Parts: sequence; structure tokens; C-alpha cells
Amino acid sequence: MNLVYKKIPPEEFLLYRKLRLESLKLHPNVFEANFNEEQKKSELMFESLIKTEDSTKFVVGAFSGDFLVGICGFVNGNHYSLVRTGTIIQMYVKEKYRGNDIGLCVTKKIIEAALRVPEIDSILLEVKKTNAPAVSIYTRAGFKKANIGNDPEILYMVLQLD
Repeated sequence: MNLVYKKIPPEEFLLYRKLRLESLKLHPNVFEANFNEEQKKSELMFESLIKTEDSTKFVVGAFSGDFLVGICGFVNGNHYSLVRTGTIIQMYVKEKYRGNDIGLCVTKKIIEAALRVPEIDSILLEVKKTNAPAVSIYTRAGFKKANIGNDPEILYMVLQLD
């Protein structure tokens, strides 16, 4: 399988929207966002960031030819007031493409890009404890359990950047 991993360019923001909404519709228990609410929005959060090519908030995509088959987002901040810490959000790979390390590859591409974001020394993520495939991907990418947050259903993980 020949895949290309890259930040989603402005002209392909609609591919992002389609895949993001698919993720919410097919897996409502995995994401915080709600499909019905998100589909009503004229523009999703990352759509505007993709269009402006923000270098500190972006989505990496896995492309199979002209098709977007996986996404992973990054923002240079977090909800826990952790200094110099960005956040991975919205990881999703189309079911047909799972089992091919696409999630791991987009995560590694996010890490590479985050290394170029000024004043970011670590990356945080939240994943449902029941989402074993995602936990495995993040562990393989080097993330470690972190003692932040207080939701018993959520596993908080952090990666220190070198």
C-alpha cells in the first residue's frame, strides 16, 4: 500500500471535513464531539486552520492517491495549563485501512511537525481506556501514562520531545 503522509493542504479541507464527520458518525463513543452538532456547522475547527495553513495547529493526513484515509490533529496548547505542551486530537483511520500502522505513521508525522512548533516540549493526548488499538499506537509512538485529568474513563498520555 503506497500512502503519503502530509499536513492537509488548504485545497483539500473538504476531504478532512468528510473524514472527520465519518469518524463521528461511525464511532460516537470514541470522540467528545457529536456528529449531529458538528455536521450543522458551516466550518469545523480544523477547516479554518487548514485553510490558513497555521503552523502551530494542523491536521496530518494519510493519503492513498486522492483519497484521505486517516487523520490526526495537533494544537499548540492544552486544557490543563501545562506549560509548553501541545495536544493530539481527532485521530481516525478508515476501517478498511486499519491494521497497516497508518495510525502510528500519522502520529509520528505529528511528532515530527510538533518538533518545529516554537515553545513545545511535550505532547499530551486523551484516549478512552477502552480504545485498546489507539492506546497501543500511542504507546508504540513513545507516549507514557500521565497523572493529569480526573475522568476515570480516560487515559492521559504524554510524550516528551527531544
